[in-house]
Amino acid sequence: MTLAEARPIIAVMAPALAGSSSVSAVAYLQLIGAPLCYAIATIYVRTYLMHVPSFPLATGQMIGSLIFATPLALLIEHPWTLSLPSYKAMGAVLAMGVFGSALASLCHFTILKRAGATNAMLVTLLLPMSAREILRADAADSVYYMVLGVRGEFVAGDNDLPLPPEDAS
Repeated sequence: MTLAEARPIIAVMAPALAGSSSVSAVAYLQLIGAPLCYAIATIYVRTYLMHVPSFPLATGQMIGSLIFATPLALLIEHPWTLSLPSYKAMGAVLAMGVFGSALASLCHFTILKRAGATNAMLVTLLLPMSAREILRADAADSVYYMVLGVRGEFVAGDNDLPLPPEDAS
């Protein structure tokens, strides 16, 4: 990555790193890290695992995430010190896991196999609404973005932003 390519990331994170933002640098790193993980996974699957069906790939991803996240959650959250959540809350978490993560992973790997890596990676460019709302939670620290297609057409984000200068690429 060149400095010109990193400039938008540096611009977004500069207030948090300087301590003048209400959003921590860790939050920004998480929002940037998630699409990076999708990109790495997509390239790895395209390179080494295209012969594996989509369902085992999605299942492996969910099991791997569970193995990685459970110790962290236990270490950070100490759930044994909290009261038991309601059945409605547990059902909501289960539904989010099944429909928001497992089904999304299955769709991602199916698109990767059927339409190729470029089309599968488009999902990482479309900033989820929840992440967008987090970035705009404070009126003083709003973040704006624009995603352009390979031909310069608007894909996602804030359409009224000025286009980057030609020498920025």
